[in-house]
Amino acid sequence: MPLAKANLGLVAQSLPACKDAQQTQQMHNKLALTVLEQMLSALDHLTCNSICHLDVKPENILYFPDEGYIFKLADFGLAIHPKLATPDCGTSWYRAPEQSPESNYELGPKTDVWSLFATVAAINPMFDFPPPRDSPREKVLAAVLAAAEGEPLLAPMTRINPQHRASAAQMLVRCFNGLGLTTPLSEIHEILDPSPSDPIPPRTRKRRTPLVQYPPRRSRRHDLYARGVVKRKTPVPPVRAVPADGPLAEAILARLAEAATLRQAAVAQPMDWEVSPPLAVDILSRVGATGG
Repeated sequence: MPLAKANLGLVAQSLPACKDAQQTQQMHNKLALTVLEQMLSALDHLTCNSICHLDVKPENILYFPDEGYIFKLADFGLAIHPKLATPDCGTSWYRAPEQSPESNYELGPKTDVWSLFATVAAINPMFDFPPPRDSPREKVLAAVLAAAEGEPLLAPMTRINPQHRASAAQMLVRCFNGLGLTTPLSEIHEILDPSPSDPIPPRTRKRRTPLVQYPPRRSRRHDLYARGVVKRKTPVPPVRAVPADGPLAEAILARLAEAATLRQAAVAQPMDWEVSPPLAVDILSRVGATGG
C-alpha cells in the first residue's frame, strides 16, 4: 500500500487561490463533493460490518495521489461495535450531539454521518466553520446547524436525533445515485421529515460483554481438596429453628416449660442421668421424628 501524501486538511489548505473567486469556490466544491462521495461509501461499508469510527475529521482522511484523486479513512483507534460505543469521545468540532455525556441518544453509525458533514464544512470556505477552538459545545453545534441551513441537500446529515438523521447509504442514494453502496438498494428507505412529536428515547446503559470469557479460577485449597491432600471438615448440621406459630410450636413450648420445671427440681434433688436422659434430648428427638 503506497504512503499517503497528506491528510484532507492539508489538501484543502494547499488549493491554489485563483484571481476569480468563483473559480476558487468551484475548486473547493469539487474537493468537498469528492470527499463526501468517497467517505459516505466508506461509512456505509463500516455500517454493514457493524463498526463505528467515532473520530471522522480532516486529519483522519488521507490523500493518495498515486491512485488518483483518492481519499481513505484512517485512524481506527476509537472504532468499536455500536452496542459497545460510549459517549465523550471524538474531536470537539466534529462530535455529534449524542457524543456528549449529557445526551439521551444512543451512539451508532449515524454518529459518523454528523462528523462527516462537519468535516466537509470545515474544508469549504463557503461555510463559516469551525468556530474558535475555545468555543463552548453549544456554539459548535449551532455552527454546524447554521452550515446545514445553507446546504439543504445535506441538511438530513445534521439532525439532532440520530433516529431521524440520514444514514450514509441514504445520502449516497440522495446525492450520488447510489454510487459506492455496500448496503443493498432494496434495504434503503426514503429520507423522511422528522416528526416533532417523537419522544426522546432514554439512554440505556448496556453492560459490556467481554470479548474473551475465562473460566472461574479455583483456589489453591480447592486443588488440595481435589487431590486429597487436605480433607474437608465434616459440616456442622444447622440448628433447627423453632417455628413461631402452629400446633408443633405449642407442643415444643409446653415441653420446654416442663423441662424448666424439672431443671428447677433437679437443683434440689439430683437426677440419675444414666437412667433418665435429659428432657431436652427427648424434645429434639421428637422434633426430628415429626419433621419439624
